[in-house]
Amino acid sequence: MLGRLEREVFRSFPALIEEERGRYAHTIPSPSADPTSLAEIAGPRWALVGDAAAVADPITGEGIYYALKSAGLLAEALRADGSPSRYPERVLGDFGHELLRAAAIRDSFYGPGFAPRMIRYCARSAAVRQVLADLVLGEQGYVGLKGRLLRAGPRFLLEAGLSTLRPAV
Repeated sequence: MLGRLEREVFRSFPALIEEERGRYAHTIPSPSADPTSLAEIAGPRWALVGDAAAVADPITGEGIYYALKSAGLLAEALRADGSPSRYPERVLGDFGHELLRAAAIRDSFYGPGFAPRMIRYCARSAAVRQVLADLVLGEQGYVGLKGRLLRAGPRFLLEAGLSTLRPAV
């Protein structure tokens, strides 16, 4: 599949052909589910922000927001304390719990069958569609996601049941 993609790209954009270069990919840095991963972003006279601090969403890979937010939190810590010592606390209190929760459920999102199952659920239920839309739009965080899905459960069951009774269009 990769070979076919490369042939199509090279056919359309011959200037991109560089036979001497290998493929390049890099993982997106993100915290583990262990809270100490966020505690390790600063020391007595140093601090990391953005990708260097591995503050990106473990599920979506989104990191620009967290890079800017972490820089702002570091600036606040330096202004308030004159050192970065409380910066990790500020990160944890502001957005760290969301990233840790995302890290804890990342494998479920990328597990076999998850995406097709969610597509089927969304096809059957406006309640599930709304929860996932809010998640994608950033209006629903990972902390509280399970509770919201559980609260949507009865409506999902009703909508799923009704969808099987409706004739196919």
